[in-house]
This record gives sequence, C-alpha cells and structure tokens, in this order.
Amino acid sequence: MKAELPEVEMLLGVPASWFHPGGVAGFGDKKLKARPNMSTVVFSISLIVLFAGDRNQLFADKQGVRAFEPFAKTLFGTAENLIGKTIHYDEYEFTGDFVIRGIFRPNPANAVEHFDLLFNYALCLERRTGLNEWGNDDPHTFVLLKPGTNIARFNKEMCRFFIRKKAWQGL
Repeated sequence: MKAELPEVEMLLGVPASWFHPGGVAGFGDKKLKARPNMSTVVFSISLIVLFAGDRNQLFADKQGVRAFEPFAKTLFGTAENLIGKTIHYDEYEFTGDFVIRGIFRPNPANAVEHFDLLFNYALCLERRTGLNEWGNDDPHTFVLLKPGTNIARFNKEMCRFFIRKKAWQGL
C-alpha cells in the first residue's frame, strides 16, 4: 500500500484482539496471564515511552519481546535490569522462550490498543502464513497519512487499491 499510494506515510499492522486471546508468561515459578500484541512499528507512530532498552534493537529478532512496566513489575518484582532476561510464553503456536528487549511505560487510557507484551509481527507472519494473503481480514491496519492529504480522495483511491488486489469482496 505504501509503495502504491503516495499519501501513506506509515502503516501499522496489528492482529485483532480476538486473534490473540492471551497466554501465560512465566519467569521462574511465577506465571501471569498476559495480553499480547504483535507489531514492528507501533513505537514510531504512537506515544509509547521507552523505560529501558535500545529502541533500535527492539525488533532485531523474532525471539525478542517488549514488556510494559506494570506487567514487568508484577512478573519480576521490578522493572529494573530486565533487558536480556528470558521469559517463557505459552499461547498455542506462539509458545516459546523470549528475551526481554525493552520495557515501556503504560499506554494512555485513551489508546486504541492495551497489552502487556509486544512481540515482533514477523513472528506472527511466520507462524500464521495466511496473514500474508490479501484476502485475509484479520489484522487491523492503521494508516498514517502525510499532512495535507485529501481524505475523501484517498478513501476512494484506497478502495480502488483493494479492488486491484482482489482483497475486497463486495465492492
């Protein structure tokens, strides 16, 4: 979409909340129910504040995970010195060991998405290959438009774009 629609500044794909009902994160003997999400660019277009970790390394690999500060405090007893620690996450095909790459402040109350752990979306695409199909309607796609974009004209062009991709049945 970004390559074909010049008005698009950035895209953010986020699996729908029903897609990931939640799993269990564990460290040592402690286990907590966790609300997950998956993204690669959420930090570029949101107001999420990094508490610890290197912003440039957040999505360097598929086994990295980002935790939000309150969740980290509950799981570890602290939000300090957690970078590089490994947690075990259990949720269907996303079960595995993940390394803490960053700790973030909580989302504002009016944020669209609220979650405890943020995984690399590349992991989701690898393990649920159907998401790569144009006709898949699961991921929510947030589009950041360039300043001055005519919204009505863009919406019409976006409809034509989806028709060209045969991704929109019923148009």
